[in-house]
Amino acid sequence: MSKHVVMGLLASCGVALWSGALGQGQPAAPGAADDGAAQAARRAREVLAERLHIPAQDIVVERTEATTWSDSSLGCGARGTQALQRITAGHVVLLAAQGRTYRVHVAGSQALICDRPVPRRDALRKPRYARGLDAAFEKARGDLAARLGIDAGQVRMVGMEPASWTDEALGCAAGAEAAAGPVEGYRLALEAGGRLYTYHTDLSVVRPCPPIEAQ
Repeated sequence: MSKHVVMGLLASCGVALWSGALGQGQPAAPGAADDGAAQAARRAREVLAERLHIPAQDIVVERTEATTWSDSSLGCGARGTQALQRITAGHVVLLAAQGRTYRVHVAGSQALICDRPVPRRDALRKPRYARGLDAAFEKARGDLAARLGIDAGQVRMVGMEPASWTDEALGCAAGAEAAAGPVEGYRLALEAGGRLYTYHTDLSVVRPCPPIEAQ
């Protein structure tokens, strides 16, 4: 898939790329991932300091980890709110203050203290495709990390869009025999080392498409 097609995919999903537009073969700025973690930790401390009415310097950052959520609630599920179903990249920040540990979920300027998540009223009615999409992203992230020989934490999910293919090859296996469709699924966009990679999934099978070496 060409760079223009991938970037069009991300644009159609409304995905904002950090540090400018990332294209295939365009490395991210050195330390970009570390800067993102530091900014997330700083934002998390600000929010918790405001909640506890204490100076931010009294709050200790225990750990910061990059992650993604399947909707705009950042995995916290605030009561009385409706979350948009979209892949949201960010960080989980663990903070220590006043003898307690707090978990803060951060995505850009949005930061939610999520140490005691409140189950959403519609949790049991969450669409099956959303649960399956989370699992598909994790499979794709693990597969890409293994192929590149890196830690899965270095792979970020940056976009997706619904897709339909004529057979179970998901538009990936040229010349291979596959049961006829149509087959519904998603195109997934992942980023690692400043490069974009595309996967196709029907929520059961996850395939890099085109092959990683071609991307």
